[in-house]
Amino acid sequence: MGIIRTITIIALLFLNFLGAIYLETKLSTYFTLELVFIVVGLILALGLILGLGLELKWGWPITTIAFSLYLANTVFLYVLTRSFLVFALMLFFNTAGLLISIISIKEDDDFTEEDHPLETYDFDDEPHSVVCDTKTTKKTAKKQSKKKSKKKKK
Repeated sequence: MGIIRTITIIALLFLNFLGAIYLETKLSTYFTLELVFIVVGLILALGLILGLGLELKWGWPITTIAFSLYLANTVFLYVLTRSFLVFALMLFFNTAGLLISIISIKEDDDFTEEDHPLETYDFDDEPHSVVCDTKTTKKTAKKQSKKKSKKKKK
């Protein structure tokens, strides 16, 4: 299933860049800015393809960010060119890529919740290991009884 998503993302990137290049030819202003964005976007797309192809853990989150940027660029191009049909197609391609990349993000397995003992020190510098345990030792039972007796005296 992962290879199908990757191929779909590559196709959506290709269609997105075709639309961006087409709309760039219609620009009368900001031509250089859009050309720089397309070149940077192509370099980013090559990195995305590498990350997705090698199934690296940062591949899908970066793809989500990239499609968000491409979506913003699509709106920018529409505002400048008013070419609705190409805008609608690019909007569909970028939204589909964004949804696929969001769905494909998996939870990181590096961070697991485990009970690690917490080492604490009492006033007498004896270490104690505490793991949210309700068991009482003889020493803590004595301390608790002393605290209760002090409270009763007050």
